Amino acid sequence: MESASRSCFADFCVQVQEHRSRNEESLRALAEYGYGCVALNTDITLAKKVQIQPAKDLAKVVETIPSTPRKCPLTVLQRLTVVIDDISLLHALSSPAMNTYDIVAVRPTNEKAMQVHVLSHGFTEQSTLQLRRC
Repeated sequence: MESASRSCFADFCVQVQEHRSRNEESLRALAEYGYGCVALNTDITLAKKVQIQPAKDLAKVVETIPSTPRKCPLTVLQRLTVVIDDISLLHALSSPAMNTYDIVAVRPTNEKAMQVHVLSHGFTEQSTLQLRRC
């Protein structure tokens, strides 16, 4: 069967568990259910003394996921969700650690942070940007 004809599920907000074995269990289950792409999400709330850490290396975890010929191969992405309420901390989003994540989401907790975030990225009223909360 051609891989193009396979239909797979995707989930881009699978919460990272504290224990590695839990992440392995979750990924195995998702692969068995037919997921082809998942993003393991790490939440961080920016504060004055909090620094964004680089994404954890998941190569060993992904290697433990058995490949099933009938199923889609599992692609695992790293996602970071940054919760921010103080606009003076926006500079942290330029940290080199941000480049270690495949997906970065920003969750402003108040209107001021939302306005600054939208304006700093050049979104306009005509934009087709869809905002979602996971």
